[in-house]
Amino acid sequence: MVTHTICKRTKHLTMAEMPLKARVILRAMTHNPHFPDAEPLLALLEERRAAMEAANVACLNGGALNTAIRRRCRQELDEVLDQLVGYVKMMSGGDVTIALSSGFQLRKPPVKLPPLEKPQNLRWVRSMTSGRVELRWDPMRGARNYMVYMNPDGEGNPDAWRMAGMSSRAKLVLHRMEPGQWCWFKLVGVSASGISSFSQVVRALPC
Repeated sequence: MVTHTICKRTKHLTMAEMPLKARVILRAMTHNPHFPDAEPLLALLEERRAAMEAANVACLNGGALNTAIRRRCRQELDEVLDQLVGYVKMMSGGDVTIALSSGFQLRKPPVKLPPLEKPQNLRWVRSMTSGRVELRWDPMRGARNYMVYMNPDGEGNPDAWRMAGMSSRAKLVLHRMEPGQWCWFKLVGVSASGISSFSQVVRALPC
């Protein structure tokens, strides 16, 4: 079931567009029978809309003080819009048609990301540097980070796995490994949708 709700959608607006946004809400909510108690908030909205317009005009002449005043006016206009969003949500009782009659817009539903697939092509890149292990794998679309696990005992001891490191790229370099001792590695990808399954296991032998 998709739940719809309204929001301000002002973050992307320019300073000049903020008063226009307020005008839309004022026209939609004034004498709107669904919002009979909105007059005090609408009066405050009109007051702050006018202040924002005046601040925009003053900024045409430049000046740090005028810029600071305009920023404050935007913040104050945003605050009253926040109050109105809360009021509309309360009065609409979940009715989307009533909520939209306020002039506010529906919040976009979150994009459901597909789960990450299993990491592929984990491999050990040989190095002549003592105690160094370089691991690489295929980049995963949507992965924010990768967590690499190490096991000094091999796959026969599943309790010996521990995290060896984390990387935001499709590679990880480990230093100060025990030269001449085999180690086994596997990894998972991490994204906003969760954690992938483990990759295949690969073993590496530090020089």
